[in-house]
Amino acid sequence: MRKRGRWPGDILLTSMAVLGFIFFRFLSPFLDERLPACPILKHTGFYCPGCGGTRAANFLVHFQFRDAFSDHAWFTFLVLGGFPLLVWSMIKERYPSLRGPHRGLAWRWIALYCCSLLVFTILRNFELFSYLAPTSRSVQGK
Repeated sequence: MRKRGRWPGDILLTSMAVLGFIFFRFLSPFLDERLPACPILKHTGFYCPGCGGTRAANFLVHFQFRDAFSDHAWFTFLVLGGFPLLVWSMIKERYPSLRGPHRGLAWRWIALYCCSLLVFTILRNFELFSYLAPTSRSVQGK
C-alpha cells in the first residue's frame, strides 16, 4: 500500500488564485475602460514588466488565448504552463510515489521565472522583438 503525504500548505493559495480568476471574470467588464495607461510607459516610453498583464488576464478569463499572448506573452505562459505544473507538484506531494516535479527545488523555479521576466522585459523594448510588446490600444494609451 502506498504511503500518502500531506496536502501542501499552498493549496489554499492556489484555490484563492482560482477564485480570484473567477471573480476577475465577472469584474472585468467593469474594468475595460477604467484601467489607466502604464505610467512608466507614459513617462519613459519603455514597457515595464507588467505592461499588458491585466489585459492579458482579462483575455485569459474569457478564453481569448491569442489576445492574451499578444498583450503579455510571459504572463500568459506563466498561467497556462506554470499553474498546471504547480497543481501537479501539489498532487505529487500528496502522493509521493507519483513521478513529476519536486517541490523541494522551488527556489530554482522562482529564479528561472524571475530571470525570464527580466529577459522578457528587456527584449520587448527592442524593435527587433516588438512582437513581444502589448498590442492592445488601451495599453499604449491611444
